[in-house]
This record gives sequence, structure tokens and C-alpha cells, in this order.
Amino acid sequence: MPGVVSRWAAAAPHQLVTQTLAGMAELAGSTQPSM
Repeated sequence: MPGVVSRWAAAAPHQLVTQTLAGMAELAGSTQPSM
């Protein structure tokens, strides 16, 4: 699986930021519906 790992590592920074922001937004939306 070296190809998959290297491809994920190359996309990791953008992917990580996107997933983190999406996760935080989802948590904030579910815990604080008023926002």
C-alpha cells in the first residue's frame, strides 16, 4: 500500500484542515443549534 500512503500523505495537509473544520462545524451545529 505504499502508493496509497504516499498519495494520502501528499493530500494530508489540505485534507486534514478540511476534515477538521467540517468536524468542528458539525460538532458546533449539533451542540449549539442556535449558532
